Amino acid sequence: MDLAAVTEAIREAGLPGGALLVATYVVASVAFLPVWPLTVAAGMAWGATGGLAIAWPSAALGATATFLLGRRLLARRVRAWMAQRPRLAAVDEAVAAGGIRVLALLRLSPVVPASVLHYALSASRLRGRDFVAGTLLGSFPAMALQAWAGSVAGRWLAAGEGGGPGSAATLLQGVGLAATAVAVWTVARSARRALLR
Repeated sequence: MDLAAVTEAIREAGLPGGALLVATYVVASVAFLPVWPLTVAAGMAWGATGGLAIAWPSAALGATATFLLGRRLLARRVRAWMAQRPRLAAVDEAVAAGGIRVLALLRLSPVVPASVLHYALSASRLRGRDFVAGTLLGSFPAMALQAWAGSVAGRWLAAGEGGGPGSAATLLQGVGLAATAVAVWTVARSARRALLR
């Protein structure tokens, strides 16, 4: 598959392409599928800023759909599932005590996979608006990195076809991406330590 051609097709689709991406985020979140490839694809198609502008609210919408599905339709099953997993039950206690701050830390640190976290939080005492705020706050650094990675990958693909920036610019983008990855990893590690205290 020609990845550059696929991202070009998504970009040229305009509004329908963006709507399809939003729908895919929701389906992936509800179905326990990772959404980071969608963020990378958005960065490839629309650049770091444009990709993040589409992906960040789309991911929050997918997370909120999962939260509401768990709270409204699957509450009994989610509670029974959590009762068998003390680690997830502890999430309820932590979020009840720390609210948005703890949720943001949970989103920054991969202590619990995102979709599992969303379902677990649906059975917690967390208010819906706090869930949305904490999700937006905590997911931003990793999503910004993923969108940027997609943007850099898209430029590298274009450079390989003679249509992108030169080797010096490509090298600088790679160094910047690596530095950002280290920064996000450091923040995630600090969040993990704060949660495990």
